[in-house]
Amino acid sequence: MSADDDPVGYFLQDMTYHGKTDRTRRSYERVLLEFETFLRTERGVDDPATAEHRDCMAWVHRLRNAVAESTVATYAAYLHRFYAYMTQVGAFDANPMTLVVEEMDERIATDPTRREISVPEMREFVAAVAHPLDRALLLTMLKTGVRVGELCN
Repeated sequence: MSADDDPVGYFLQDMTYHGKTDRTRRSYERVLLEFETFLRTERGVDDPATAEHRDCMAWVHRLRNAVAESTVATYAAYLHRFYAYMTQVGAFDANPMTLVVEEMDERIATDPTRREISVPEMREFVAAVAHPLDRALLLTMLKTGVRVGELCN
């Protein structure tokens, strides 16, 4: 696979070589393919290598109407990393996201707002969990307050 034929595929393959998890890779893939679709359908750009900063700004602007502020910042960071990597390996001439990211007001929330869930709502949720392992994990977290990572470890 070459960077010229499939830049997103090339980047994702390199992420695997760098040891990124499948979950991380899938997140990047979803965002980058969404961006490619946006370029093709709404901007008339067939190759991400030829996208300009205004194309990237238009995509970020569209995101602002669809997702939370922190999600906008996360998706912009994914796209910025993609372009930075492709520029660094010599596949692209420039990173059109540099200016966009510098001018963005959105930031990734390091302490996201927690939702308040009532006891009846939680009872209904737990009752809907059918698999015994899923139910055991969920109830362990609820009863002890242990976090997902701690429970997995």
